[in-house]
Amino acid sequence: MSEANYTCRVKKVTQLAISRHGGTTYVTVDTFKGNSESRVNGGTIQISGDFGPWSHTWTHVGDGSFIDFLGKLNFDYAMNKLLGCDDLYVFDAEQTINGIRKTVLERRRENELTAEQAREYWDELANIDATTEREFFDSLNDISWYGGRGDFVSLTSALYDDDISQMPILTSPKGNTLYFWENLWPIVLVELRKVFDAKELAA
Repeated sequence: MSEANYTCRVKKVTQLAISRHGGTTYVTVDTFKGNSESRVNGGTIQISGDFGPWSHTWTHVGDGSFIDFLGKLNFDYAMNKLLGCDDLYVFDAEQTINGIRKTVLERRRENELTAEQAREYWDELANIDATTEREFFDSLNDISWYGGRGDFVSLTSALYDDDISQMPILTSPKGNTLYFWENLWPIVLVELRKVFDAKELAA
């Protein structure tokens, strides 16, 4: 075998195993820093186990530490990077129905809907079973109220004059990303800080 034209070194990384509610989340962090000319300063974080797999590498985090940088991130920016996408928020049928029901109540208080009409729309909204925005609108277009005058009044016509752009289309973070951010991410930051503070003291 000819002499290899590469070098290889073993590098130690930090991995946390956070156990909570019967499950385990693994968080692996590798930090790096270049010379003063390169201005490279950053790290990689990988999350797997109960959450993920998610990962991202930041190469320029400023003059502070990578852990300080992680602690300043907001939900939208961090999760879009970790998931590697720009569509963190997805259509939420349940929240959209709640928004439409608020409009039903408002129209009823303003006497723009009869009690019977409002009840019909309210009950029919509960029957919508859709996971995509297209499925939702297909089901929504089928909701009508028969007013006893030989014609049907659709929900979209009664509430929005058939202008769908006036309808509240609500979204929510996909999967378990928000739960992770609210319940696990604070723990991750605390435990990483403990590890890296101990390394600095031992240096």
